[in-house]
Amino acid sequence: MKPASTPSLAHWRSQLASAREAVRLARPDALARTQALLRRPPDELEHEDLLWLHETLSRAAWGNQDYLLMRRHASRLGKLATQHCAPSHRLAALQLLAQAAHELGQSQQELRHWLHCLDEAEGLNDLVAVCEACVGIGNVLSRDGPSEQVRQLFDFAQQCAADIGHNRLRFRSGLLLAACYANRNDAGALAGQLELLGGLPHYDVDAAWLIDLANFRCKLALLQGRLLAAREQAVRAQASARQGNYRWGEIQARLLQADIASQCGDLDQAIGHALSTLDFAGRHGRLQLLPESVLRQLADWQEGCQRHADALLTLEHWHEQRQAALAQQGRRSRPLPPHQERILALHLQLVTLKLANRRLQGALDRQQAGATP
Repeated sequence: MKPASTPSLAHWRSQLASAREAVRLARPDALARTQALLRRPPDELEHEDLLWLHETLSRAAWGNQDYLLMRRHASRLGKLATQHCAPSHRLAALQLLAQAAHELGQSQQELRHWLHCLDEAEGLNDLVAVCEACVGIGNVLSRDGPSEQVRQLFDFAQQCAADIGHNRLRFRSGLLLAACYANRNDAGALAGQLELLGGLPHYDVDAAWLIDLANFRCKLALLQGRLLAAREQAVRAQASARQGNYRWGEIQARLLQADIASQCGDLDQAIGHALSTLDFAGRHGRLQLLPESVLRQLADWQEGCQRHADALLTLEHWHEQRQAALAQQGRRSRPLPPHQERILALHLQLVTLKLANRRLQGALDRQQAGATP
């Protein structure tokens, strides 16, 4: 049988562009199409083509939830980028490695990759990547509980995104900042943050983010004692999340309804909402995402209803979950050692100065343009 001819470089590049578009649109055949290009490359393939190929393969594997394959191609991309002095591709490789580590539950590796991303992005003056790295670092650190450092990272990302006019990143980091305020029940700060988010354009944000926004508005109403408004918002958020197949958004709305029922003095209804949420989360593989406080709160409600046997069983489950979380935390080293904290602070100070210089230069250019006869 005559072997298949090697495709021309122009045809191969056209197919790669088509595969990249398939990845962007999350088409189910995106990975297979990209892998076919790897199996039959043209003879005259250039290193830039290989860089784009491995980045596309990594992103396609991500969409296919094959995170080991995603990591393998991201690692290959990083090595090629270093070999051929392609810093923008190296930055993309680090971002993909960080995301792969996140999907694989490897927090320390994820943090290390995000810190390297911040270093590379600051060196390239890529302020979008700086924002993304700050969000990534903040997300990793937040897993050990809320902290002022996490809040500052999200606030920095939001301010940086605003300065460069990146609405999508500004909205995303703003939601994470709202979560910080919601977690510490700071109604005043949460109200101000939600007002800011509500005034941003919504044309380029994910539908799931709008559901998160609705849940935060419900939380604010609950903190302010507006229980009827909170209940209506939670019901709407749950319906939107179910329609959009956004499981975490539905879980959040369900937990809020349990809190609302408790605030209204209906502990039986609060217990019902909590139990149904635990069942829903378990059926959809999201049980590990629930905070430990859910079980502890449920036990308190059961005890308040004189359901002591149920409360004891719930407390046993809570204790097991708590011990597992403490053991996992103990296996991790300090999330951010002191020397890395100092390096992170210096990077953020440098970017802040660059942003200030950018604003001053813009003001000077406008002033000079106005003075031109």
